[in-house]
Amino acid sequence: MARTPVRSRRISSSEWNIAKPFIEQLYITNKLTLKLLATEMEEKHDFIATEAQYRAQFDRWGPGWKKHKKSVDQEPVEIALLRHKFVGRDIDMYRWGKLVPEEQVAQIRDRSRVPHHKLHNENYVPDLPKGVAIYPRRRDFTEELTFRVPFLDLERSVYDLIVKCRDLATQSTTERVEIRDLFRGYRGLPLQRISDRPLPEYLESRISALNSILPCLYDPKRSTGESILNTLNGAYISNVHRGILCALGNNLAGLQGLSSEQLHSLLGVLSSLDVLRVFASIPGHLRHPMIQQLLRISVEVGNVSLVKAILSKGQALQIDINEQFCTINGRAYTLLERASILRQFDMIITMLDYGANREIFGTSILAYVASQEGLYNARFSEVPEITDLIPGPSACF
Repeated sequence: MARTPVRSRRISSSEWNIAKPFIEQLYITNKLTLKLLATEMEEKHDFIATEAQYRAQFDRWGPGWKKHKKSVDQEPVEIALLRHKFVGRDIDMYRWGKLVPEEQVAQIRDRSRVPHHKLHNENYVPDLPKGVAIYPRRRDFTEELTFRVPFLDLERSVYDLIVKCRDLATQSTTERVEIRDLFRGYRGLPLQRISDRPLPEYLESRISALNSILPCLYDPKRSTGESILNTLNGAYISNVHRGILCALGNNLAGLQGLSSEQLHSLLGVLSSLDVLRVFASIPGHLRHPMIQQLLRISVEVGNVSLVKAILSKGQALQIDINEQFCTINGRAYTLLERASILRQFDMIITMLDYGANREIFGTSILAYVASQEGLYNARFSEVPEITDLIPGPSACF
């Protein structure tokens, strides 16, 4: 049972500060009267204060807490929000210099009861209440300004490997918009659509595959109108993957925080002929180091076909197999040595076919390859001379 307010009770400033968020939600956002506010705070939050105490405290908190005397004071705000929504324009609303959360803006807009003749009268443009400002959200030029950046081309090629969308020409306008927003969500850009219709399941199902490879964050399920892409399991792609992809051009720097499983899975996706085609089309000096790194990745994950594709175009791509190295515990090893550490016989044969230095292990590598090519039933454990020359298996990066 609610307690009877004690009028003489003095409320400390710390108590007011603790109750302030709840009071703001009820009084400012939900527009409760002072009497209902006092009742709600007493019954639900065990906060007891008289109406006079509330008024005195609102004066201390500033002009933003002045009670809207009539509903008409809120009407200009509702009209402005609804008109921006009709034209599909995102806005930012400020109250006394403080950005109003999008959830509160949506509440004000959705609960509005503006007369039709006022809302659609172009000549009726009421002034906003004092302390309220509404600005169109500035356009995000990230996508346009970075359209031809090589690393973003790489991102698109990775997404193409995972998200297989139907031919856009066969889809409705709504579906094309949703696919655009899906990719904008992957890249950390705000969604542009206004519809509350959820993303189709055939697109949602692709996200789970991407989540298994790229790092993701988990959060309570968000609505599809928000700027973060919503998924069925409440997971959304973080911007961490952007740093991973860009690290390709920086010798995979900054990846120490990833688990070996995450890193290996990601490298497996990047090790693709499609990615090689993207790299090969990049003009200028960026192409060479990125293809070098892609070659190291392919050796690490055992992608023989991609290694063969790179080495077969070695002269055009300016790639020499004997000049590529991996660093393990501070020591540099050739890619042929790394393939031996990883027990990759087919990889070794491919490298030898394309001119890898056969003398890297002296006569041991020749004896080993001969035994594999001739008998093909020998094991690495039967040729200890090779692995004895190298430390135990270790991450190449």
